[in-house]
Amino acid sequence: MQEELLQVYDESGNVIEPLPRSVVHERPVKHWHGVVNVWLVNKSGDLMVSKRALNVGGNPGKWQTYFGGHVPAGKSHLETVAKELSEEVGLNIDLMKINLIGKGKAKNEDHLHFYESYAYLFNGNPEDLKFTDGEVVEAKWMSMDEYEHALTEQPEQWCNGCNKKNQELIKEWLKQL
Repeated sequence: MQEELLQVYDESGNVIEPLPRSVVHERPVKHWHGVVNVWLVNKSGDLMVSKRALNVGGNPGKWQTYFGGHVPAGKSHLETVAKELSEEVGLNIDLMKINLIGKGKAKNEDHLHFYESYAYLFNGNPEDLKFTDGEVVEAKWMSMDEYEHALTEQPEQWCNGCNKKNQELIKEWLKQL
């Protein structure tokens, strides 16, 4: 099986030749690549949180507030949101109803990312989700206050969070619906 090719960018965000995932993640990091995350939220402003499988490479067994992943070669960030939600939880979404929460560059010793963060209104139940690719094993609704409490009480059990600024942007978006 051929290794997945990821979309790679120059430091200004221009698309350049794609590279295999293993090359993009070599240390020290030197390749800018795209990532997306999407928060599923209900009309009450609750977050659909999910537990990562024990066999995943990053943050096994931890709870997270969003779904997402790397932008594959030849795809846009927005196309990747649809792909990730379909693969991870079996949702086929209307991209016209998704809301951009933020985008930018993130640089540290672990990664060089061009990221886009989205919110999507989902009023279903956790049982409606289908964990099709094995990355997620459980999901549940949590209010933002419950999430903040859980994060404070047991930070070692969490990854891929939703900071206060993004929580406020999600709440503002929901008021407009």
